[in-house]
Amino acid sequence: MLRQLLAVCAVLLLGGCAAFYSPAQRVNAQAQAGQFQPVPAFAGTPVRGWLRQHAAAAAAAPLTVYIEGDGAEWPSKFEPPRDPTPVNPLTLRLALRDPDARVAYLGRPCQYLDRSALEQCPATLWMHARYGEHAVIMMSAAIDLLLLSANAQRVRLVGYSGGGTMAALLAAQRTDVACLVTVASPLDTDAWTAAIAVSPLTASLNPLTYAPQLESLAQTHLAAGADTVVPAATLQRFIQALPQARVEVIDAFDHDCCWVHAWEKLRQRTCLNAG
Repeated sequence: MLRQLLAVCAVLLLGGCAAFYSPAQRVNAQAQAGQFQPVPAFAGTPVRGWLRQHAAAAAAAPLTVYIEGDGAEWPSKFEPPRDPTPVNPLTLRLALRDPDARVAYLGRPCQYLDRSALEQCPATLWMHARYGEHAVIMMSAAIDLLLLSANAQRVRLVGYSGGGTMAALLAAQRTDVACLVTVASPLDTDAWTAAIAVSPLTASLNPLTYAPQLESLAQTHLAAGADTVVPAATLQRFIQALPQARVEVIDAFDHDCCWVHAWEKLRQRTCLNAG
């Protein structure tokens, strides 16, 4: 009965009632409607996560972790959002369509926090240090907790937009990653910031720098030909550094469309389908 009520609630939230709920409340309802449960071990940290695990999951089954993008849009190039929580969590919608026995969804630091917790979260974590060492350490610790909660030994990382940037940095620093998938992600942050004419992310790490650590990893990078947020051309140096990686540019897609609708088929063309 509870799951049915949550499912109904999620439908209502996507309709006219959504205005009465915060983005954090909406994502929690959507996650739980898809049988993802909040991970209580994250309490007291600026990272929020949800986990879905089927009872029949094989002991050796890896955990697939979907990492959210940079979050709320900036009102302008010079004005960051007051709250980085995404209004439309596209990455969660990808995770909801994943058939794996063990799937988790991770927000980025400072997303999905209540007001008092957000006030304690440094804004640099969603600004120039969004891919910084501190953020990577926090996300890696969150993955450790998810692996422990799922009793899994290996992890597969999927990141959309800036979540893919974070996923690549995590994969370069961890030894338990079996597969890396990025979707419309800036994988050379210097080229990306130059292309969209914003200030360099001087307090962040650039995945391109860590390409040698990714050479032996199974990985798939998906880009969109019509993407003006993360132009596909900005991936060129990263791709050249990792010629063994599978790369697919989908001309008809842009930054938002149409990843969710096509995810079941796209997923089959990535290293997630390797078993």
